Amino acid sequence: MKSNSSLVNDLQKLYTARKDEIIDRLEEFRQCWSKSSDEEIFRELAFCLLTPQSKARSCWKAISQMNEDDVLLKGDADRIKPILKKGVRFHNRKAEYLVRARTLFMKDGRISIKKSLEFPRYL
Repeated sequence: MKSNSSLVNDLQKLYTARKDEIIDRLEEFRQCWSKSSDEEIFRELAFCLLTPQSKARSCWKAISQMNEDDVLLKGDADRIKPILKKGVRFHNRKAEYLVRARTLFMKDGRISIKKSLEFPRYL
């Protein structure tokens, strides 16, 4: 088993090797944050909530279908579940997660995710 200092040293080496890629990716996130609407950012959050133990393509297909059917921003869990069932594992729980996340960021009947979260200043 490696010591903590050895693990930190390994991590520092990995960071140094990929530092430029990391900085570029963080800039992509910054640009996405500033140019995207609250609804677009919520779609990305929803995608992230769906992907654990599921295929990304199936999850994005579900996001697109929910968006097209107008249930991503308005539907209850019972309307979301059948869409997720087509390719997203744990569709019952994840439907509930989506509704909870949407409720958390809903203000005056609209998604307000950007005002609720500050983009980290160190990025």
